[in-house]
Amino acid sequence: MTICTYNARTLASDASVEDLMMRTRKIKNNVIGLTETRKHRPLHVLFDIEEFLESPKNIKRRLCHETLKLSRQRSSKSRR
Repeated sequence: MTICTYNARTLASDASVEDLMMRTRKIKNNVIGLTETRKHRPLHVLFDIEEFLESPKNIKRRLCHETLKLSRQRSSKSRR
């Protein structure tokens, strides 16, 4: 199994996307992982990870423990 990972910021330009497509044709990746890192507060980093398994239809999204805690807090506040 071949795994290829890219930071989403590196795919900002058309040349970067074309480079990714060219590499995937050559290497035959089984998994392509795209990661975006954003700072929410100092010392708190949120990770959004999307993995494309075989086709874009099979997208899995993983969230770190702190992100899940923040989303639960926001949803409980919005229900009040």
